[in-house]
Amino acid sequence: MIIFDPGHNNHILNYNYVDGVFPDDLLKEVQLKLRSYELFEAEVGDGGANERVRKSKVRFISPSDLGDGFVSRVIETLKEVNDRVFKFDLTGLVEEFQYTTYDASYQGKYDWHFDEGSSDKSWTRKISMILILSDPDAYEGGELEIVTEEGIHPIEQKLGRIIFFPSFLRHKVNPVTKGSRESLVLWASGAAFR
Repeated sequence: MIIFDPGHNNHILNYNYVDGVFPDDLLKEVQLKLRSYELFEAEVGDGGANERVRKSKVRFISPSDLGDGFVSRVIETLKEVNDRVFKFDLTGLVEEFQYTTYDASYQGKYDWHFDEGSSDKSWTRKISMILILSDPDAYEGGELEIVTEEGIHPIEQKLGRIIFFPSFLRHKVNPVTKGSRESLVLWASGAAFR
């Protein structure tokens, strides 16, 4: 497993990614499982769909539905990235995972936003993780962009790549213009930042 580290001094305000976490057969098994679920139009803000901000279809998935082998690899990778890079005080993965599709048929996108999470004040999202589930040749557009202290960074999409960044960094998914982009979004949480 290789952790990409952009080499900047302030890792807390940056992104990282990891390739090679999942063997091909496990990744394929998870893809097939996720594709078997019925998806729903994503909701934004007050509970109503706001197409100016977001156009996507989602399904929240219990981690147990994806199997211990998959979840244990996610947790091990999260722990290694957090220990080496962010050093946040984490409780763990307290939320369901979000399976998301952005399709060209409706110009799927998600404009600039933060991963704020629940109004439950007993925990806060600290690290956002995006697992890319589509081969980049299967779609056009759909680039993930993250704002760091150095500016806007487009992140190269790669099947099986997990992208890690602090949940308080602004980010977006550009409109998909051809095909479909699939991802699994997870959040590591902990007590509020001090």
